[in-house]
Amino acid sequence: MTAQIENAYKTVDPQRIMFGLDLPFHAPSVEIQKTMACQLPDEAKADIFCNNAKKFMDSLLD
Repeated sequence: MTAQIENAYKTVDPQRIMFGLDLPFHAPSVEIQKTMACQLPDEAKADIFCNNAKKFMDSLLD
C-alpha cells in the first residue's frame, strides 16, 4: 500500500492527495502508519495529513 500512496503522490497533482479512512475495515492507526512508512519528505506527509485538506476547505469559503 505504501507504494500506491507514493505513486499517487508522484503522478497526481500532490495537492490533490489527502489522508482518509475507509472505516470500519482498518483501525485508524494502521492507515496512519501506512502513510508514515512512505518514502516521502515530512513536508509531503504534512500536506497529505493536513495542509491539502485545509487548502481545499478554505477554497470552499472563497
